[in-house]
Amino acid sequence: MTTGFFTADWEPALSLEIRGPDGAQSFDAVIDTGYNGALTLPPDWIDALGLPQSGEESVSLADGRVTVVPMEAEGLVFNDRDGEPIRASRVTTRFKDMARKADLDERIHFHSLRHTTGSWLSMRGVPMRHIQAILGHSDRNVTEKYSHLAPETLNRAMEETFGE
Repeated sequence: MTTGFFTADWEPALSLEIRGPDGAQSFDAVIDTGYNGALTLPPDWIDALGLPQSGEESVSLADGRVTVVPMEAEGLVFNDRDGEPIRASRVTTRFKDMARKADLDERIHFHSLRHTTGSWLSMRGVPMRHIQAILGHSDRNVTEKYSHLAPETLNRAMEETFGE
C-alpha cells in the first residue's frame, strides 16, 4: 500500500475480507464512485454497523441496483442502536476492525477510500474536472490532494513517451 490510498493489488484483500453476509463486496460503491453527496450503504452494512431498521425504503441507484435504506420516525437516515446519530468514530472503529482482520496496513482508514477513488481515477487518465465532480469537491486544489500518482504510473508514462 502507498500512504493515503490503496493500490490495485490491495483490492482483492479488501474484497475478500470485507464482505457482507451474502458474499457481496461491501465497499464496491465507495471504491468505484467515491462520495458524491449522499452515503448509501448496502443492507448488509446496515446490519454490520448495528443500525436499527424500524422502517425501510427501497431506493433505486443510478446504476440500476436497488438498495434498502432504513427510515426512522425521528428523521435520521442512519442512527445507532440507541437512536442517536452515528458518530464518525463508530464507522472508523468498525472499518479499522475489518481492515485488521484482512491484515491490511494499520495506517489505512475509511477516508483512505476517497483517496483511493481519486488516485485510481487519476492513474486511469480521467480528467481532473471529472474526478472533482465525482468526489464532490468545489475546489480543484482539494481534488489534486486526493489524486496521488503511484511511481509505476509515472514510470509507465515516461516509457510510453520516450521508450525504455
